[in-house]
Amino acid sequence: MGGRQADLASVGIDAELNPLVGRMASRLVKTFSPTYRGGDGARWELITEVLGFAAEAEQLLGEQRERIHQLESLTMTDELTGIGNRRGLEDFLKRALANAARHGEKGVVAFFDLDGFKNINDVYGHEVGDEVLIAVAEMFMAHVRVSDYVARLGGDEFVIVLTHCNAENGHRRVLDLQRLLHEMTVDHDGRAITLRSSVGIAVYEKRVPIADLLRLADEEMYREKMAHRAAGANKRLAS
Repeated sequence: MGGRQADLASVGIDAELNPLVGRMASRLVKTFSPTYRGGDGARWELITEVLGFAAEAEQLLGEQRERIHQLESLTMTDELTGIGNRRGLEDFLKRALANAARHGEKGVVAFFDLDGFKNINDVYGHEVGDEVLIAVAEMFMAHVRVSDYVARLGGDEFVIVLTHCNAENGHRRVLDLQRLLHEMTVDHDGRAITLRSSVGIAVYEKRVPIADLLRLADEEMYREKMAHRAAGANKRLAS
């Protein structure tokens, strides 16, 4: 018994921690030792069994890797819309900013906020509000490139990262997305719900703190939202 344990230890196998592997390793050590006198048939049977075990182990490892990938994907995905969430956005921005610093790439971060979304929830209900958010996410995803990123931070706030573009092109593309948003409608019981938004833009071309980049875009969005409210108030007074 002591000799068997010594043989297993010499090949790095702990039979107590993994009995199945331990038993198989013990048979291998015994079968292929210089003192073994068994026939080739026994050795071939054992080799076949080892190969089968290895194939099964590889399959199990593959299934575990896929499961881990699925769980990681869930932690970075917005449950309602299926696009990225805050964690996914931060992970994407880390890589985008690293590429910007390494290769001199430029990009744009756009912070969208739906104007009057609370009123949609109050008038039509939260289920319809959810339908609006899903429709907005689908529209954004349909009009960005594979290399770009769309995320929902919660509520009616969306962030879009446009990679590989300068400030001028990025600004133009963001305005195009805003125009498409304002042109879309969501139908509910024969009534067309129209949408408006405020947007802020921040340009990156080097590694900067993600929080600072999002703050700059958020602040510009807030200034536009205040301008929209002021314009609406002036219009009501004029009428």
